[in-house]
Amino acid sequence: MVLAVAILLVWLGPLTSADDPRMHVVVETELLGDGVGEGTSVRSRGVDVGTVEGVTAAGNGIVTLDLALDRDRLFGIDDSLRVDYAPSNLFGISGVELVSGPGGAELRDGTTIDLTGPRAGDVYDATMSALLRQFSSITGQALTPQLTSALTQLSAGIDSFAPLLRAGIAVASVVEETQWMPASELAGEYGRAATGLGDFTAATIGVFDVLRSNQPLREDREHFDATVDAIVNDLLPAGTALGLAGEDNLTGFTNLVVPLLNAATASVSTPQRTSAELAELLRRLNRGFTDGPAGPVLQAEVNVDTAPGVAHVLLGPLASMAAPKPVGE
Repeated sequence: MVLAVAILLVWLGPLTSADDPRMHVVVETELLGDGVGEGTSVRSRGVDVGTVEGVTAAGNGIVTLDLALDRDRLFGIDDSLRVDYAPSNLFGISGVELVSGPGGAELRDGTTIDLTGPRAGDVYDATMSALLRQFSSITGQALTPQLTSALTQLSAGIDSFAPLLRAGIAVASVVEETQWMPASELAGEYGRAATGLGDFTAATIGVFDVLRSNQPLREDREHFDATVDAIVNDLLPAGTALGLAGEDNLTGFTNLVVPLLNAATASVSTPQRTSAELAELLRRLNRGFTDGPAGPVLQAEVNVDTAPGVAHVLLGPLASMAAPKPVGE
């Protein structure tokens, strides 16, 4: 019976292993992520494909991971795989992520993958603990007293320029509120104004050159100094005294001029129309006179063709009036 049972077990053993959907793969690595241990989930492309059944220290800094993987979920994963230790959920729980490699032999039950030595770079630790360690190292190197001092100086500089920045913003706001011409039209006007900048600059330089090359200034310095002294010490004080005297003596008369100007303004309700009519009147009067031997004379014509009797009676006087005469006559 013992022999029969042994034969039965030998015969059923391969059938049982063939029906097992999981296979065991051993990964040798020099790096173990924090929180990775027995029961840690194994994922590939975000899908659970197995668990870690054991972690063993093999010596010489090498750690072996015993992975139980689902045969039916390993698509594109062979012995060229890479291993990432990464959070498997939002709480930062560590997991093992299998990443497909460039291509290799198919995984079989009992396969051992050596990720040490030349392949040590195929293992990457991206667990939350590793990220926090890297962040603390970076902040420890970056947040130095020198950086704090530089930020303090920058803040003080910005505070110093704050009034200038506020003034610039206020000017921009005023321009935006009062501008009614398109920006393109303004740019054209500015361009036309800039065309005279060259002539203005040349004229300014010419003025400086005239001052520099002025002969009296260079040769008759005493006369020039006397002129400047007279302007500064005599003319300007006299003008100032005149203005003060006018302020003291004529201040009361300005109150009388204002009503007079208001009355003159009210007498002309439409200045533009009055100006045009006055200009037309002056042009017509100018056309009515002509230059004569004794000065300007008025041009006049009298038509009496429709009244022959009157024309005969007035023939004598009108004949004497036909010749142009000066205005005084």
